[in-house]
Amino acid sequence: MPEREEAYVCKKCGYVLPKRDAVVSGWDAEGSTTHVHCPRCGKIIARYVEQERKNRLDLNRIDQVLFILPFSTLADTMSTEFSLMFGGMEGGPIAGPIYEQYGHLGLIALTIFAFFVSLGCVWFLRYAKRRVVRGEGSKLNRVALVYAFLFFFFLEAYITGVAVQNLLVPFLSPSPKLFAIQYGVTFACFAAVSFFTRTEMKQLILERFRIRFGETKGFA
Repeated sequence: MPEREEAYVCKKCGYVLPKRDAVVSGWDAEGSTTHVHCPRCGKIIARYVEQERKNRLDLNRIDQVLFILPFSTLADTMSTEFSLMFGGMEGGPIAGPIYEQYGHLGLIALTIFAFFVSLGCVWFLRYAKRRVVRGEGSKLNRVALVYAFLFFFFLEAYITGVAVQNLLVPFLSPSPKLFAIQYGVTFACFAAVSFFTRTEMKQLILERFRIRFGETKGFA
């Protein structure tokens, strides 16, 4: 007879979750804050759960990339100031008019606003991701979340490309070559972060929870 598989059992709703399919949440500070949620009702069914470092890094890759976004707005502003020192221009559809009317203070205010807005977007996306990992939402929700991640990844890559372009202004005058470098950096960064997070993206799309039958199917 096959060996009985180890599993967690939810005391609230009776859901049986095989340990091999459990998603460990929290920070692994000597196992002090790690735990497992029930995919059906969301209740914590196990605490102080050990997890492999590799798995933890895989589950955090999207978060790591997203947290770069707020700080990329700061890098964009600093590179813009550097460009302006060497005769560059602020040509952004939003930042351009603000700079013409309010000068450097306007750019600083816009940067602070963009920083906190992007930080709020990151928090919301991480919250939505936790809900999906628990098994909540339909396949359409999961696909929409993945496309939202890709949009912000591209936005982050585009800001990186603009920052590189600004830093090259003293060496290359505005020309097709400079714009080619900007968009080359943009698509290279987007491809890099997409490759870096491909495992977790696949998990978000292909994850299946058979709550009705009280069983779980692993990631495809």
